[in-house]
Amino acid sequence: AFHDLQLATTKKLEYLTGPASNAIAETYIILKESPKALSYLRTEKLLSEANNSEESLAYALLDMGSAFEEVNQLDSAYFYEESAITAFQKYKREEPLVYKTLGDIEIKSGKPAEALSYYKKSLQISVKNNERRASAIAYSKIAEFYKNVNQPDSAIYYAVKGLEESRSISQKKTIMEAAALLS
Repeated sequence: AFHDLQLATTKKLEYLTGPASNAIAETYIILKESPKALSYLRTEKLLSEANNSEESLAYALLDMGSAFEEVNQLDSAYFYEESAITAFQKYKREEPLVYKTLGDIEIKSGKPAEALSYYKKSLQISVKNNERRASAIAYSKIAEFYKNVNQPDSAIYYAVKGLEESRSISQKKTIMEAAALLS
């Protein structure tokens, strides 16, 4: 991704600079290095706005919300996720990962019922759109929720579904999460 960003910048291919910045930012989010992620996401946001790229802007906002959630800046996280919903609506898309992050925000805010509602909405959208990666994540989040409220039957049910979905697309991170939850 760094090579792609350097190439896009050198060749003045602005339409590729945003996606390359997003790929780098998502990696930093996974590595839990949110300040670095936010730096690249701010670049992507500015480029998206300058180029009127609604899709790129929507994903930048989504990822900014995730990065702020990681560092427990929940008001900022909520603001960017709500902004992402509006941005996705402009091109008639519902993005399940927005609702996953909103669920994470509600968990940290001490509102588990609201969190479960968001996780279920994420699952509903991902299943409807056949987005298996997002489905696997939603199943895992729901399973984790039920584990935390001491409902092991439901936790096992959703963890198994998450494991099956993760295996079907070889998504190692959610395979490990679902397997750990089941154990």
